[in-house]
Amino acid sequence: MAFGYSRGIGIGNGTGLWDVDLGMAVAKPDLEDLRARLGLLATVWQGGSWRVSGRGRLIARRTSNSVYDGSAFGADLTASAGYYRSGWFAAGLIGYDRTFVMRIEHSRWYRENIYDGAVDGWYRGESGILHGGVNAGFAVGAVEIAARVEWRRLHGGEALDPPLVGGFSLSHAF
Repeated sequence: MAFGYSRGIGIGNGTGLWDVDLGMAVAKPDLEDLRARLGLLATVWQGGSWRVSGRGRLIARRTSNSVYDGSAFGADLTASAGYYRSGWFAAGLIGYDRTFVMRIEHSRWYRENIYDGAVDGWYRGESGILHGGVNAGFAVGAVEIAARVEWRRLHGGEALDPPLVGGFSLSHAF
């Protein structure tokens, strides 16, 4: 679940959209498992109703559980191509989400039961997630409803569990 704000801007002859959001997992809402993103979406090509766009986002993540407390900082780059008409759209997308640096503080339980030599500190991110899928939506007045389905793989090709994720959004234009 995420709550955010977007602001449209003009960039040359194209369009852009700044966005910021704060989110957490829906399956088990937890205020100690958060994500914040700041990004820019820009149309890079448009021909009739067809568009190609790119999105870059900076991402900060935070989690706390019985094993460790962690913070991570990274970025996501995504390209999409789709068909956009007044009142609806459908598009495909492909992207890469990479963690560049993370801080891990292991719990006492972890040190006592798993590995007493665990070292807390800052670590370089060693992996990223390749993701791709489809999204579509429609508008009724000032309200837009959209959904997406994506597959996910580690950058080495290894499958993630779950291999598919989905999302649903409801937005209102002011």
